[in-house]
Amino acid sequence: MKTAFAGAVACVAMTMGPALSADLPTKSPLTHISDVTGYFEMSGLAMTRSKSDSVPLFSTAAALGSGDIMRGDQFNMGWAGGAEARGVLKKGPWGVEFAWFFMGNFDDTVNFPNSQGITQAAINTTPPTGYGLGGAHLSFNYISGIIGAEANGTWDVARGVTLLAGPRYIKLHEDFSARGISNASGATFEIDQWKVHNSLLGGQIGARIDFLKAFGQMGSPWILEGNVRGGVFNNQINSTVSATGNLQSAGDFSSTAYAVQGGVGIGYRLNSNIALILAYDALWLDGVALAPSQVPVSPQFFTAGQQGLATESVLYQGAKLTLRVTGN
Repeated sequence: MKTAFAGAVACVAMTMGPALSADLPTKSPLTHISDVTGYFEMSGLAMTRSKSDSVPLFSTAAALGSGDIMRGDQFNMGWAGGAEARGVLKKGPWGVEFAWFFMGNFDDTVNFPNSQGITQAAINTTPPTGYGLGGAHLSFNYISGIIGAEANGTWDVARGVTLLAGPRYIKLHEDFSARGISNASGATFEIDQWKVHNSLLGGQIGARIDFLKAFGQMGSPWILEGNVRGGVFNNQINSTVSATGNLQSAGDFSSTAYAVQGGVGIGYRLNSNIALILAYDALWLDGVALAPSQVPVSPQFFTAGQQGLATESVLYQGAKLTLRVTGN
């Protein structure tokens, strides 16, 4: 009896053994991670910024509204440095990417010495605000900074061509100030200041092209690529005006803004994992509020008037040097 039972067990084991082994996994469930590829970029930026509109800011009393003392486009914003980082993960033709950037402040100061004996000036508010200038001069300062972040889904629609879409956030902060300075002592007796914060949140679409790969040059160590993306944004704007620390007017506004960014770059793959790319990059914003242009839409000081809003366009452009590290 025991012999018959043992034989039956052995027979069943031999019969089911192949079926059972076929159902068991032969690889770790984590091996699918090897299908995911990606790269990381770290970039240094050197960019210049376009001027604000040529609106009158300060005038002599004899030429009210002319801007003969100071206009919005007299600032030379120069160059500023910044950084950008981008991380990309892909599985097959689909992927996701995350990026952020910041620029150091663009900053310029323009002095207007009282060399012509001007004693009475005016701030070009609406209506103008009188400004006594006897024995003094004016110094104007303009500071502007920008940061942003984005997240995109990507699709490799063809060889060397990637489409992308996703949300983006841009913050642009502005500060224009006018200081009244005594010629005799050099002391500041008044500081008038316009501050504006733009917060843009919206969506964008775009494309990235690897030209050499698109034309079949798969094994070349050289890189020639371009990218463009654009979107529509809701811009939440906060604007304040103060005179020597005393709030004169303020306003919160919501407007539609637009952003278009693009660039072209040439690079070289040092090995299978590391590449260096030098590119021209540009970012154009429309529908943003710049601080100097808020002067003409500000109410006359000490009248408790309603703060207005002026929007315009601004262009950032310059060089970008990128280190790209690709995973195996």
